[in-house]
Amino acid sequence: MTQATTQISSRPTFIDFNPRNLRVGAQPISVWFLGFTFWFATSIALPFIGADNFLDTLFSTSGFLAYFTIQFSIIRLTMLMIAGKPRYMAINFWVFVYIFFGIASFLQLDSGNFLRHQLYRGGDYATSVLTLAQFIVVVGCVSYELGAYFLRHRPPRRMLTAPPSATVSLSALHAVTLIAVIAGVIYIGRAGASIVGTRDSINSFEANSVNNLIRMVLFGAAFLILATFHRARIHDWRALSGISQALFIVCVAECLIVNNPSTTQRATVGAVIGGLAAAYVSSDSKRFIRLMIIALIAGTVIVYPALNTFRRADPTNEISVTPTGFLGDLKLADENFNMFAQVGDGIEYVDEFGHDYGKFFLASSLVFVPRSIWTSKALDAGDTTHDALGYPSRYNYSSPLWMESYVEGGFPVLIAVFLALGAISFLLDLHFVQVGFGRLALMAPAIAFYLPYVLRGSTLAASAPLYALLGTLLLVLRSTRSHTSHSRALAIEHR
Repeated sequence: MTQATTQISSRPTFIDFNPRNLRVGAQPISVWFLGFTFWFATSIALPFIGADNFLDTLFSTSGFLAYFTIQFSIIRLTMLMIAGKPRYMAINFWVFVYIFFGIASFLQLDSGNFLRHQLYRGGDYATSVLTLAQFIVVVGCVSYELGAYFLRHRPPRRMLTAPPSATVSLSALHAVTLIAVIAGVIYIGRAGASIVGTRDSINSFEANSVNNLIRMVLFGAAFLILATFHRARIHDWRALSGISQALFIVCVAECLIVNNPSTTQRATVGAVIGGLAAAYVSSDSKRFIRLMIIALIAGTVIVYPALNTFRRADPTNEISVTPTGFLGDLKLADENFNMFAQVGDGIEYVDEFGHDYGKFFLASSLVFVPRSIWTSKALDAGDTTHDALGYPSRYNYSSPLWMESYVEGGFPVLIAVFLALGAISFLLDLHFVQVGFGRLALMAPAIAFYLPYVLRGSTLAASAPLYALLGTLLLVLRSTRSHTSHSRALAIEHR
């Protein structure tokens, strides 16, 4: 290392934001073969095997756009897999897009199984609605990539300045962990046997919003414990007293108990499992990143619909469908893979009632303002739009970010939202992969694995738990202006 790179200059110190630092780089031929196999299996074989009329669907406008989404998302995931870098925000975004707006959309367009719309709206979606729905998805994805591209090549000067390194306040971590453990004990005690029941049963003793806040505080504390003492090694586990070690172990155990697959929303379960795994495993493990991408896709396709068994004690309250196996679930626009259908519902809502011009996003931003004070505060976007269209209230309605953005203001809002999301995603990934020592870097994996919940929507449902998670992390993380040896190694004099 030269003196120029280790010495802090009196001029501003910068982080090297060279785009090449996040590129694939030289990889063994076996890794490229793995990438090709992954691409072929997910973007060629699976759609061809799953579709009954592959070519007919492909040559329709909506089907072509869905297949374009498949290829776009899988090519991005393939390059991320080959690189083996922990770009968790990008990985979670593109896995979500591939499953819910790529392969599921294509197979649903092929089969025409839009069950709810057929039952409650008197028939199939208009062809123009399906085409526009998939076009909205494509515009969102392209905007996401452009947001990352602009930040990569035109970063603001302030962002280039080396951020302060971060440390974990042990006293704050102890305090937050103690609060989380007490909340978890109360939660488990009140839930009793319902803790391994259904989601409806667990919500019967407390409002779902309160349950989600407790889950996220426990997740935030457990994430910080694993990151602090294992992956980042900010503090030495062996230097802790026995009482402190016991407290931290109990917190992680409670987090896994409270966020179990039986009584917790599937998006939350995925966030907790993925976030804790990323906090525990070294970020240098390329094998972990490659296995994780495969596991995320396989888990979403296979495990995700299976977990719906635990939704209600009375499953007869659902639309009756014939089990169709591994690929069949992807063809059903029911409660499992209905994101594309919900974008179509959003289009029909706008056609009938017009745009809502920010009322849902405003309510999400100010989610903690009580309705007793803000009487006109918007309700959940998914419930509002689907109730207006005449769907029964007993079904599970989310509001994908694509749909909610379009309902809020059409394509201008859609593009703005995904440009911002792409820029934020790139910033978090860059800090985690390349910087690794600041607040954003330490928080990035937890935020990244929560991202699918935000993408699934609604923003109102996702915002309060997200604020609780961010608040937990920020209470414990402390910034320091002194540059660590790691930051000096990354710093250059100027650009």
